[in-house]
Amino acid sequence: MASSEVLHRQRIELALARCRIDCASYPGVLPFESAKEQLVFMLEFLLGRTSDVKLLSQINLGVLAAREFEDRDMTLAELVYEVEDTKSYLLRRGPTHAT
Repeated sequence: MASSEVLHRQRIELALARCRIDCASYPGVLPFESAKEQLVFMLEFLLGRTSDVKLLSQINLGVLAAREFEDRDMTLAELVYEVEDTKSYLLRRGPTHAT
């Protein structure tokens, strides 16, 4: 895995870890559950386990961060904003196959 791929993977994993904490702290709050599912999908796409570019293009983490997370968890919001850069990278890179 190239160094940029490692950076993008770390971004997703950090955001996902923080999101899991918030899911536990705010059970049943749908934006956190949605973000968790989207982050898992992005990680799977990055690792070549899924190749659904259409679904990747529909990821809306930045909107969730702005509308839902900034008031409850600014750290998660900032991590999610960084992951938006990863989404752009993945859309440019396109799907790969797992090795």
